[in-house]
Amino acid sequence: MNKIDSTVKGLYVLPNGIYIDKEGISERIPLQLMGDGIRRFLNVAATIAANNEQNFICLIDEIENGLHYKSQILMWQTLFELARAANIQLFVTTHSWEMLQSLTNVLKQDAYSDMQEKVKVFSIVNTAREGFQSYSRSFEGLESSLRNEREFR
Repeated sequence: MNKIDSTVKGLYVLPNGIYIDKEGISERIPLQLMGDGIRRFLNVAATIAANNEQNFICLIDEIENGLHYKSQILMWQTLFELARAANIQLFVTTHSWEMLQSLTNVLKQDAYSDMQEKVKVFSIVNTAREGFQSYSRSFEGLESSLRNEREFR
């Protein structure tokens, strides 16, 4: 949370809800009063981290919703760290070009380069002859598509 908002000093789960302790504010703030991005980030990360199971599948629909573009890299880093820790398989949907660019930027980092071979991006296209078809891209294919500004979302 502190990486998203540097003024966050603490997070408290109380009987009547989740509260945030922020610098410069004398009272804890209900999580509902924080931005959509912080709530979304916390929801995804806490749900995965709180799961006591190992080796499970996590589905995240439209991951970009409510997430500020500056937090996208942190979201991917957090997801990869949680995926490693719990040995989970992530299925993430997005319509965001920026979110896919953030994904490639994270995968280029040394700390996450081992995830390149594990990432696949799928597009579903309604073709004139064959109807709906699914196309997959490896990390290299994703990177090339973004670099060449090919539409594939």
